[in-house]
Amino acid sequence: LLLVLTGKSQVLFESFDSPAFPPTGWVNTHTTGADASAVWERATTGALGGDVNGSGFFVDPHSGAGMATFRSYDFADGNGAFLASPLVNLAGRGAQIVTFWMYRDDGHTEADSVSVYINTAKSLAGAGFLGKVQRYIGNNPAESDAAGWYKYSFPISLNYNTAINY
Repeated sequence: LLLVLTGKSQVLFESFDSPAFPPTGWVNTHTTGADASAVWERATTGALGGDVNGSGFFVDPHSGAGMATFRSYDFADGNGAFLASPLVNLAGRGAQIVTFWMYRDDGHTEADSVSVYINTAKSLAGAGFLGKVQRYIGNNPAESDAAGWYKYSFPISLNYNTAINY
């Protein structure tokens, strides 16, 4: 996951290249399911991306040395985690978008997904939903090409126009 928050000028860019994970100011918390180890991790070149028909496949970061990954294929159904950005000041910035790259595979049709929210607190409680991308390439938003990296963008509501946003 490569996260970029942009509008007229770039407000936040995170590549996850640094070995420190989560990066300074970010929060990584297990939220649902019985496996407390089910959290986001940093991965580098040759990371196990899951399996297709019992054979593992490997994924390199889209760009740079690192990427954020959630190994959904290693955890029981129902586990999830929350990865929150540091404070983002959107005061006086006008229209903004969240953009990220996500690797989509064609191996399993389960609805594993990444959901994007915005909030004025570092919490999902009361957060505004921006969008969702499912892991399987045939699920929403469906892609017609092969498994690989795809870029997604979600507009941020103009209601989030203060100095305190996550």
